[in-house]
Parts: sequence; structure tokens; C-alpha cells
Amino acid sequence: MSTTARNSLSHFVRRPGWLKRRGSWGVAGLVLLYALAFNGQWRMGPDTAIYLEIGRNIVEGRGFVHPTGLQHMANPGLPHLIAGIMRVLPQWAVIPALLLVMQLCAAAILTLNYILLRLHTNRDNAIAATALLAISALFFRMSLEILTDIPFMLGVMLMLVGWELWMRRGRLMRWATAAWGLIALGLALMAAMRIVVLVPAAALLLTLLIQALRQRRYKLLALAACVAIAPVLLRLADPRPSSRGLVLKERQILQRFLDLPDTLANAWHTNVPMLIDTTANMIAGQNVFESWCVPEILLTIAVFGFALTLNRKRVLWQLMVGLFLVQWLLFLPDVRYTLPILPLVVFGWWRASRWVVLVGLKNRLGLLLGSLMIAFFIFMNLLRVGGEIVEQRGVPFDEHYRRGSYQQLPTLAMMVGKVSMPDVWLVARNDFSAPLTFMARRPCVSHWDDGLNHIPPGVPVYLVTPLDDATAQALAQHPHWRIDPEASLELPRSRGRAPLQLHRIEREETP
Repeated sequence: MSTTARNSLSHFVRRPGWLKRRGSWGVAGLVLLYALAFNGQWRMGPDTAIYLEIGRNIVEGRGFVHPTGLQHMANPGLPHLIAGIMRVLPQWAVIPALLLVMQLCAAAILTLNYILLRLHTNRDNAIAATALLAISALFFRMSLEILTDIPFMLGVMLMLVGWELWMRRGRLMRWATAAWGLIALGLALMAAMRIVVLVPAAALLLTLLIQALRQRRYKLLALAACVAIAPVLLRLADPRPSSRGLVLKERQILQRFLDLPDTLANAWHTNVPMLIDTTANMIAGQNVFESWCVPEILLTIAVFGFALTLNRKRVLWQLMVGLFLVQWLLFLPDVRYTLPILPLVVFGWWRASRWVVLVGLKNRLGLLLGSLMIAFFIFMNLLRVGGEIVEQRGVPFDEHYRRGSYQQLPTLAMMVGKVSMPDVWLVARNDFSAPLTFMARRPCVSHWDDGLNHIPPGVPVYLVTPLDDATAQALAQHPHWRIDPEASLELPRSRGRAPLQLHRIEREETP
């Protein structure tokens, strides 16, 4: 590499002043990128359909319930937000309004990320790391979903910014008040959205305890006690019917710890490989490696190593990353669950890439490696972001979203809702059941959560095909159910996909 090129690259990573000079253009470009992906269309899925159904039931006076008993899957925050929007907007505007709320939450996250890093480092690094977070395919995709992940991430960022203000409060006691106000708001928002609030709360509690012991400031123990009590108080305010007992996810957590040997065996044999695949997806926007290959394992070690060593003075950052790692290994390392610590991971990647480039200015191998780290993140994520935009702008949308998996499902739901009796139940594949429950206003179950056994006796039942293997196996366990081979309704689908069919199920009474 020539001396001029090296000097240019050194200037870019030391002080990328072009970001400062062209900041308005960069912001405009990001706004355009997100605006291109915004189409006001609902990206169907089981979880988002459950939230929408519960929100509608709240508005219609039935309370925090789901027709098939899935209210235990949802924390109260998002369904009540949905209910609030349904009360003030017409039906056709609810989905676009919810998507706009998610986009505004994403903008707030990026703003808070810049503030957090600006308090921690110089302006250029804060701008660069925030821009990398904005083009992250995972963050970009989740901002288009009506799910709890983006609001939960907003709560995490409020807590992190509040803690940074607390660490820098100095003699400005009003900063301390503002800091703990932000921390309390962040914890409340996280608790309303997901039970995983226990992980950030535990990280904050341990950080306070460590600081109290290190600095012998035992007044911090009072703050630690408040943090420990806060999740309990928020849980007591839970409006769900089973709030005085344990909801399903709380029972699952307890069971995992009671069956610790099985949990650890599952962590090693199942969750570790999943975490390695998830890390590649988190950084590259998609899995570009074969499972368990050496580059993928090295990437996982590097990513979490960078995040864990960001700043030794910020124990909270290290504990956040470490405790989330433990939680994923014990439970499930799905890629969307990595979103809360994505800002720390991205900043760690940028910081490590910049350090490798600066160290490698006198070494061609190091210079090449650092440059490739930055280019790899930008190229792979923008490639995936471009794919998301193409999918979002596809017309008709249901033929392009998830490769047409949900094509014609809204039409089927509308026809079922018009021609069937109100007490009819539906049986469908797992990813169809919750969306059909919401759109057709008829309870729809699958194999999940032993759904077929929840159908009350004496009600008419229809089967929606094609099925997944698990639901087909669950149906096979009911030999007294006879499926009418002639479809009552058939909707053809394009591109060689199997048509959607509706079959009547005759159920014989069993002894």
C-alpha cells in the first residue's frame, strides 16, 4: 500500500472528520434508508399476532386474554400500547401507526447510543459507531417488526445512558437525579416488555455491589436494595390474570435451574452451536459460514472478547454482555435476543477494528486485517439491508415477505370470518395459527402448547393446509378425527406454492 493511502486510512480511523463535515448528509441518508423500507404493511408472525389479538381484546372489554390461552406468552407493555393506539385511531391506521412507533423508538435508540458514546469517547468515534449500528441488518430488520425487542432495547439504552451520567455526575447533583430517573424509566420500560429485564437488573445490582465494596461507599447498598426491590414491585403491578402466581415463562426459568444438569447438557450440545451461528448472523447480517467452522468460532470469540473488554472502568457494560451470554446459553440464543447488547457489540467491533488499523500502519498484514474488519461489517450488513428494502417494496407484499409463506392468508382469514359460525375453531400450522386467530377472529391452534386438546367439545373445527410436520403428527394422535378430503375452500398461490385449503374435521366422541 502506498504512503498516501496509508496516511489517508490513518486519518480516517484516527479522526474521521468527514463524518463531522458530512453529518447532515449522513443523517439524511439513514433517514432515506429507513423511509425506503417503511411500507405500512404488517410483517406477520406468531408473536406479533398474539400481541395484536390481546390488545384488541383489551379494547373490546374482554381483558388481557387470548382466545387460545396464549396470554401467558405476552408481557403487558406492548398489548396495552396496541390497545391505546386502537382506541384513538381507525382500524386501517393501527398497523402503520405501530410501525411508526417502532421507527421512532429506533431513532431514539440511535440518539441515545450517540449520547452514551459521546460521554465515553470523542465525537468521531461516537458518530462512526452509531452509523454502524444504524446499518446493522439485525437492528434495521427489527425496527420493521411489531415486537417487544425494539422497545426493550430502548429501555436498555435509557439505563446505560443514566448510568453513564451517574458515573460522571461530579458535583452536579442534578445529573444524579436525571441519571436515576433515566435508569428507573429504562427498568420500567424493560419490565413492561419482557421478563428478560432480570438480566439488566442483575447487572446493575452487581455493579452497585462491586462499587460499594471497592470504594467502601456503603450508601450504594441502599441503591442496590432499590434495584433489587424494583422488579418485585413491577411484577406485583402486572395486570395479567396469573400475576399473583408464576406465569409460564417464570415457571420455565425455575424449572431450568431445578434441572440444572439437563440444562447444562442442553447448553453445551444445543445452545453453544446456536450461539456461534447467531454471532455470525448478528455481525454479518446473515450466516456466511458453515456451522461450527473455524472462522465462525473465531468470530464468536472475537466479537464477545471485544465487547467484554470495552472499558474496564465500566463494569456494567462487561456484566451486561457476560450475563446475557449466560442467559442465552441456559435458555435460547436466538438472533433477535442479542439486540439489547448490540450497541456494545458494534462499538467493540469498531474499536477493535480501529485499533488493529492503527497498530497495523507499520505492518501490512495488520493494516489489511483492520480494513477488512470494517469493510466486512459495512458490506455484509448493507447487502442484507438492501435485501430487506427489496422485500418491503415488493408488490404485492405478501408474495415477497418471507418468500411468500403467508401469501393469501389474509384472504383466507377474511373468507373464513365471513362464511363460518362465530364458534368455529381452526387448526393450522404453527406460524399460521396466531395470525389466523387475529385476522379471522376465530380461535386457531396448532401442535404448540398442546393446542389441539384445547378445542372444546361440540364446536365445528376446520383444518387449514398445508401443514407442518409437527402439527400433522399431533393430528395423527387423534384417530377419531376424520378430515374431509374435499376442500371447502381453496385459494391458489403463485410460484409453485401449495394452495391454501380449508377442510372440515368431523370429531367422533371418544370414551
